[in-house]
Amino acid sequence: MDICPCGHAAVAYNLQIDEYHGSGPGQDDMFISGIKFLCTDDTTQVSSATSNQIPWNSKGWTSCPDETYPIGIQVFYEEILSNNAEDLGSTAGVRLICSDGRHENNYASFMTGRWPLIKLAAQVCRSGYALVGLRTQVDDFSRDWIINMYPLQVLSIVHETCSLLGPRFNNGHIMLRKILTCWLISGVGAIHSLFDTVFSNGDGPEVDKCVKVPLFGNVILGISVESVRAVIFHVGFLFCLMELIYRNWQKLMFLKRVTGNWTLSDRLKRIRFMFIYAILMAMFWVPFGFVMSGYQVAEMSPELQEIKEQVDSNATFCKVWVTIFSVYIAYAPGVVFWIGDKRTDQRHCKPFCTLRSQPSVESATPAIVDFRMNDGGIRMQNLVNLNSDEIEMH
Repeated sequence: MDICPCGHAAVAYNLQIDEYHGSGPGQDDMFISGIKFLCTDDTTQVSSATSNQIPWNSKGWTSCPDETYPIGIQVFYEEILSNNAEDLGSTAGVRLICSDGRHENNYASFMTGRWPLIKLAAQVCRSGYALVGLRTQVDDFSRDWIINMYPLQVLSIVHETCSLLGPRFNNGHIMLRKILTCWLISGVGAIHSLFDTVFSNGDGPEVDKCVKVPLFGNVILGISVESVRAVIFHVGFLFCLMELIYRNWQKLMFLKRVTGNWTLSDRLKRIRFMFIYAILMAMFWVPFGFVMSGYQVAEMSPELQEIKEQVDSNATFCKVWVTIFSVYIAYAPGVVFWIGDKRTDQRHCKPFCTLRSQPSVESATPAIVDFRMNDGGIRMQNLVNLNSDEIEMH
């Protein structure tokens, strides 16, 4: 958020207005591309993202009448300006709300006679407060990267869990390759975010910022890329996960029939838990993916702006919710994977458990041993703990 110095408030504002380009093919009317406030010290200016190619409104600074001060603003949108499918419209005017209840307008001169437009709810300060700054919200590369990484992490963990149904072996290089592959594919899937966010140089004392724009200036291209991302990371993930579980489900059921009881094997219980977690995650992830993709496509629509304003009114609650959800995405797969892993528990607890008394021989629980003929030899298996090694005698 950009605000005036301590003890000062906004006293006037000006708009950076793009000219009217007409309604022909390829003509994109951006209207207002920047806004700046002049503070009461008459020197400090705070602004949103601006452009060096678009002039400021020739009308100059717009301020409230004498002995009044700005307490809020109201934004106006033009939804569709032409038959051009690439022109979805944008901000057409900003109305300053003064402390005496008056409204001072500053908007594109070619919009005369077309007021009022589609207007958003006015943002007004509480009683006794004044307007001191503004905030520009930009979605960046990291959000898409993390969202793409989550399903790949779960898929990789389920694959690793399925490997527990076979012979166990330690190979850190395989796990490292899986982790690096998840990061790489997630980054590739989010790389389009680098091209729909541009850096804008500030003018004079204004601050340089980033601003969200259509991908390569083409709205249809942005929608297509987002649709492909949703299909790969939300729908494609679901098919891969279900195929992996289906291939290993029969093997899990066979081992369950051999043991006769889930409680006899911590390993089987852990695998079953991971399968259930993956299925529940898939049921949540697909609807979430479509909602998220639809949000990004319609992000700049007036209706969505109104929702954002309602969200901003509960900013603390929303920030807490977003933080919890981000932590869940980042850490839940790893936590779930390591739950119940006795080898990990022993490895990390060993330095703290060296003084633990060992059970006496008399109090030790006798093992139940099963002798079975196997290819001309005898297999001795401990049925109390299937995690222990099997010993074959020939």
